[in-house]
Amino acid sequence: MISIEGEIWVNPQKILENGVLLIENGKIIAVGESLVIPSHCRRYLYENGEQILPGFVDPHTHLGLYEEVYSRELLNEGTNLVTPWIEAHYGIRYFDMGFKEALHTGGVTTVGVLPGSSNIISGVGCVVKTGGKNPLMKKHEGLKISLGDNILTCHSQRIQTKMAIGSILNNTFSQVASGVMKEGDAFIAKALKGELKVRVHCHREEDIRIALDLKEEFNLDMVIEHGTEGHYLIDEIKNSNVSFVGGPFFIGRPKVEMANLNRQLLTKLKDHSVEVSFMTDYPSNPPEMLKIALLEVIKHGISPMDAFEMITCSAAQILGVEEQVGSLDVGKDGDVVIHSQSPFEYNSFVKDVFIKGEKIEWTENYY
Repeated sequence: MISIEGEIWVNPQKILENGVLLIENGKIIAVGESLVIPSHCRRYLYENGEQILPGFVDPHTHLGLYEEVYSRELLNEGTNLVTPWIEAHYGIRYFDMGFKEALHTGGVTTVGVLPGSSNIISGVGCVVKTGGKNPLMKKHEGLKISLGDNILTCHSQRIQTKMAIGSILNNTFSQVASGVMKEGDAFIAKALKGELKVRVHCHREEDIRIALDLKEEFNLDMVIEHGTEGHYLIDEIKNSNVSFVGGPFFIGRPKVEMANLNRQLLTKLKDHSVEVSFMTDYPSNPPEMLKIALLEVIKHGISPMDAFEMITCSAAQILGVEEQVGSLDVGKDGDVVIHSQSPFEYNSFVKDVFIKGEKIEWTENYY
């Protein structure tokens, strides 16, 4: 058993100035301000202005599928336009430096890892911890769909228009829904039953419409990813009851799809009660940049605590792991990050990290 003592941010609605967190067998068993600390506890005291927070959750990365240093791109299976049978968890290299930087520099303890966006249906993502033993949390999370220019660029010899993208996508779902099964359709069938979320990469207004039409026709549990031109469809997005993961924020406009990038998008969506989070989309942004993205959304109109909630509770909810992570409430995993000061300060840095109550040390080795 360990105790972590100091200013504890249990969740966005509950901050304990002189708190005590007790963790046993990887789980939080108690949190409060007047707890009796058992004599056999290993105690960690933080009394110099540190902030004790739940680990951040990045809902959209490609960590472990795109290696640091070597830049090996292993996140797109380019053999077909439609590859729903692909499972991201098989390809993850957990010893990659990106995981260490996400954890020790960014304070990110949980990430969603998705296949790339080169195929119309790219496969199924997963949820993993960025450190500790047995990092795989959820083997199947989110059927990845992509719309727009990535498809046309990567498969230019096979497909040339968005008309074809939309038709192939709709026909594929229709065939599975009607019982015309073929190899790999088990994950599409799960999505049709509401057992698997659909994560849709899209930027432009017309592609977002394709996604929303697909959701309505097949009653899908959907998350819009990126959604650069979502400010043109605020009401439609709200009424569709989709979730939204914005970003990455530090990439400029590398393609025409992003020409109408609006920095106020997440604020507009939040004001319309859309469930919102944001991403690094690693390797598009470095894995530790989620805490800098936190400051970016605050700068553009999101309240600090709402922004904090977006990369803790909301991100965990989107990934379907809210019972395990996203706050420091009793019963959840003991994934705790000690920041040198408020995470809303740019010069705040990560001092210590715990995964399931185990203190994780940085190693300089690259494997």
